[in-house]
Parts: sequence; C-alpha cells; structure tokens
Amino acid sequence: MGFAVVLLLLGGGCASFEPAPMTAEALLSKAQTQTSGAIEVSVAWLSDREMESCFDLPLSSAGIQPIWIRVTNRSEHPCWLLPAVTDPHYFSATEVLQKVKSRGYDAARKNRVKAVFLEEEMIEDCIPSGDTRQGFIYATRQPGMRRIPVMLLSPGRLDRFLFLLGGKTLRSDHRWVNFEGLYSPEERVPLTAETLYEAIRALPALTENARGTATGDPLNLVLIGSREEVFSGLIGAGWNETEALNPASAVRTVTALISGTPYRFSPVSPLYVFGRRQDMAFQKIRQNIQTRLHMRLWLTPCLYEGRPLWLGQISRDIGIRMTTKSPSLTTHLIDPDVDGDRWYLIQELLRQQCLARIGFVEGGPQFTPLNPGCNLTGDAYYTDGLRAVLLLSGEPMAVDDVAFWPWQFPSRGGLSQPGDYLRVSD
Repeated sequence: MGFAVVLLLLGGGCASFEPAPMTAEALLSKAQTQTSGAIEVSVAWLSDREMESCFDLPLSSAGIQPIWIRVTNRSEHPCWLLPAVTDPHYFSATEVLQKVKSRGYDAARKNRVKAVFLEEEMIEDCIPSGDTRQGFIYATRQPGMRRIPVMLLSPGRLDRFLFLLGGKTLRSDHRWVNFEGLYSPEERVPLTAETLYEAIRALPALTENARGTATGDPLNLVLIGSREEVFSGLIGAGWNETEALNPASAVRTVTALISGTPYRFSPVSPLYVFGRRQDMAFQKIRQNIQTRLHMRLWLTPCLYEGRPLWLGQISRDIGIRMTTKSPSLTTHLIDPDVDGDRWYLIQELLRQQCLARIGFVEGGPQFTPLNPGCNLTGDAYYTDGLRAVLLLSGEPMAVDDVAFWPWQFPSRGGLSQPGDYLRVSD
C-alpha cells in the first residue's frame, strides 16, 4: 500500500476502507510470464475473493476486473504499455471510483482515500530502460476464460504478448472433462503431412444421439491446435464458453428465451461422437438467445506435428420452434446452410489473425436444398460434404500469409451441389 494512503488511513481513521493488496511475490507466483527480446511481461488474474480482499471495494458487482501486469524492460529504450489493446473499454481510476464511491456521512474524505489508492494500484504506462513497472489495468469484467493481449511500443519496435487466464468464475461444461485422460499413449495417432488428409477423411461424419441409434448434424470442421490456442482464437473472436446444464442455468435459459434477452453462456444440448458428448462447446450470441452461432468440439486421438485435432460441428440458430423431440418441447431452429456457418468461422479466425493454414477434406454425405439432410430434432440442412481443416497459429498471422493445403475448395459456399467443388489440381 502506498505511503500517501497509509497516512490518510491513519490520520483520518477511515476504518471502513481496509484494502490488503497482495505482494508482488504472491502475484508472481500465480502469474503467467512471457519474454520477447529484452521485454518480459507477467500477467495475473485475481479471483473474486482475492479481488475483494485486495481492494475492499465491490468491483465485481460494478463490472470491473483488475488485471495485474508486470513489465521488465531490459532494452536500451523506454517502452509504453498500450492498455486499450488489453481492453478497449478499460476504466480510469476515477471512473472506477464513480462506480464504487462511498455515500452519506463523511463520504468525501473516504472517497479521497479510495481515489489515491486506486491511482497508486494502476500500472504506469511508461517503463523506462532498465526498469520494472507493475500494477493493474481496470478491465471490464468477463466470466470464463479471458484472452489478454499485451502490447508494448518502443522506438522502432512493437512487442506483442498473448495470455489466456481466468475461467473459475463460470461453471463451464468443459471444466469436468479430463482431457489428458481421454486417450492413452497407445491410442494416440501421430500424423504427418502425407497421412493427414486420409486420417481426417476417416473421422466420423455425423453426430449421434446418446444411444448411437440415430445421426444428426454434420461434423463439418477440424481445428488443429492446443486447447489454449482454440480458446484464445475463439474467445478473441467474440465466442463464449457454455455453462454446464444444471437447474440454475436451465432457469436462466428459459428466462432468456421468454424475455428475448441475451444469455452469452447458455448451455447447448449434448450431441455424441466417439461415444461421448461434446468435450467443449462455444457460442456467439447475436441479438438474443434465439439467434446465435454455436459449435461443439471433440478431442480426437490424432496429433499433427504434436498438436491435437478437434473434430467439430458448427451451425447457426435462427429462431425457436416447438418439437416433441426435446424434453422442453422447444428447440432452436437452425439455418439449413451449415456450409455458410463453416465459412463464417473461417472469416472470424482470419480476422483474428490466428490461422496458419486452411484446407477442405471430403468427409461426409452431400445434401442439397431439394434433397436435404435432417438433424436429431428434425431440422433440415444441406452441405457439400466437405469439412474445413484449420491449422491454428500461436502467433499473429497476416491474412496474406495464410497457406492452403492442396486438397479441395468449395466452389460457391452453402449452395454447392453434390460433387460441385474445385480441386486445386483442376
């Protein structure tokens, strides 16, 4: 705690405000650290309990999440932190105070104490050569995993860092999956550039029900990358994790459906591949819960250059309809053009600059608008039968640097007819 705050607390007898900041050592012990050249950056995320103890302010209910950053500059030049890159909607110390200020008797004095404390806890934007600066950015609160970009500007140089933190404030469905235990070392299938195509082509083509007696949506994409890279790319593009289905999340879902309001983390129904429900699910809410894109992913036993393959299904909800095939008697109506949703995801990841390579592999049945397929709740869909294969990049990748596998390409999006795609060799 800063000297000025100590004097104010002691002199003013402000016993109602008793922050207990964590030491730098304690924060470093839970931080992630990365280095780029002569710049080292550490980032730590506070739990709600730690945040309450450190600040003694209702930051959580005010929609504020302090992110601790430590920058060590061993270069010959000063560098400047760009907090708007970390969060374009970050708060100033005075803005935070406006949201949590004391009211009533002696409020003015108490708020002066809080103002000084909040200013002192912020990280300074300028980090001189050979120096270290540490402190908080007052970011907007975001449940679940959070992608935290950090950028530092110095003369003639821009250093970029990317962290993935958080996740404990949301009861996400993937938190109960033992990813390391899904496959034994003997079950793992290492792939090379020569074996990748056929391995992807042989993966399951359609989702199933729990008993494996009926098929549903097409499995129209494969992501190649670590779990952290998957989360980072999707969350950076505005996708959200989904909550586990339980009584509380069910009530929130029904409320959102009735009121037409967003519920960014609403559960998705289970579909099955490899004899198990999806390992992870993501969604991107549009106007409300009735209109959203959602994606399910299953970890496969395959590894390409040591990185896991995720088999996925993506589709777009465009409304709600009644059905006897759901316990709630309602279901989302999907857009039948599932290839268009596949293309939407590719555009999102290109915009996010996290794609290194793109390819398309024959892997499923082909359906047309006049001869559609049908998912487990009776919605029609059509597809060219290709699945997008997307190799994720851990570093920012300019769109004009993205490579393509020499396989197939869809010729005209979601309206492709059976067999109507282009081969690179054509």
